[in-house]
Amino acid sequence: MPINASNKNMASAKYPFFSSYPRVCGVVYALKSDTIPDKRISLALASGNEWEALRIALETTARRHRYIALCLYFLTKRLHWLPPLAVTLWFCRIIGPASSWFEYLQRSSTRPSLLTATSIYTQLFSKNKKETGYILDLGCGLGQLPQRFPRQPHRRWICVDKNFFSLFLAQLYHRRSDIIYACADVEIQHLFPKSFFSSAVCIDCFDFIYQKDSFLRYIAQILKKGGTFVMMNIHEEQPGTELWGYGINRTEVKKLLLADFQKITWHDLNFPLHSQKRSLREVDSMRYSFVAYK
Repeated sequence: MPINASNKNMASAKYPFFSSYPRVCGVVYALKSDTIPDKRISLALASGNEWEALRIALETTARRHRYIALCLYFLTKRLHWLPPLAVTLWFCRIIGPASSWFEYLQRSSTRPSLLTATSIYTQLFSKNKKETGYILDLGCGLGQLPQRFPRQPHRRWICVDKNFFSLFLAQLYHRRSDIIYACADVEIQHLFPKSFFSSAVCIDCFDFIYQKDSFLRYIAQILKKGGTFVMMNIHEEQPGTELWGYGINRTEVKKLLLADFQKITWHDLNFPLHSQKRSLREVDSMRYSFVAYK
């Protein structure tokens, strides 16, 4: 099944830092390591076999989800039809594994973290209506934040996640000309040039960042002067959350941010209200929500 070479060339022109990476079903596959099959993906695409490239890209995905992705690909290519996203997420949650993750995705459109980030960007966009810029959405999942804003000719979103299956679903259901989805690990791959983005956003994924000090410094490097970094981490309390650890306390986060950013506003929320325990205050994600201005 041949790929659309013209679309690939257009994407490479807009995003030169992705030019050396293959695109699988519209998703840039930029993961690289000795165990990651990027070379085999490139060979499959070069021979016009997008089905095989997709199958290889899904090798690290759970087997049941891999079959779902391949079925969705078949439905779109052969029957030009897709089940509603809600149905796909429900089915993934029912058959497992990672049922809690798909339950999160099912409810993520109404989560306080996404709603708060939407409100913040609504205000930022209203202040800079005609500003040309690129926005980096890290740990984007299904790419729901960009979908909350209309397409603008002067604005581009680059949505990055380590989970190829999530990005594949995002591309299938949320494809837009102003959004590019990329599978990459920004902790070990510094893909982007300095002073490139006007804004970066990270929603509900700070706990998945291992080297938090290096990560925060890298974000500061790739932001333009006057750029904003939006970090929203708001989770419900659940049994066992007292064992969560972020590897860095809030004071240290503030210190790191002040080294590269001019101003920080904190967005601490308790959710659900009145349920916060003292033992959770230092480790729960509610203490790591802010907007930093470079």
